Amino acid sequence: MRSILPATDYTSAATLAGEESKVFRRLWVVAGFGSLLDAPDAFLTHRIGGVPVLVQNTHGGLRAFVNRCAHRQAPVQIDDFGQRRLACPYHGWVYDDAGRVRSIPGNEANYGFDAACTAALGLEPVALRVVGGLVFVNLARDPIPLEAQFHP
Repeated sequence: MRSILPATDYTSAATLAGEESKVFRRLWVVAGFGSLLDAPDAFLTHRIGGVPVLVQNTHGGLRAFVNRCAHRQAPVQIDDFGQRRLACPYHGWVYDDAGRVRSIPGNEANYGFDAACTAALGLEPVALRVVGGLVFVNLARDPIPLEAQFHP
């Protein structure tokens, strides 16, 4: 049996880019299992629609962020899953539970950021919902309700 779609629909960069922007960056996507996130500082990472995503247990609650440090855009968590605080392994910037910069090693000597500048720095949040044992994320700035995507 032959597919009604041409083979290029499965292999072209243009098709992939269209799916990333129209599907994976607009709809709720399963990021992983909640059981991996039971412990404080437990995390999982995933690439969704070409965007690196981090889901972290922030001492009792789950939060999702784009997995890029505010400093040099390095991944904050480099493993697929594990247990580690929100700190960039590249230059050691540490983030609080909401993804805001908590500390910058050598700030005064190297950067000179004042309190207002530091307060504006942080990880980009990502919408998150947990249903049963599944963790869903949505990359849209204004995500559709999860219930609108799935039938009751």
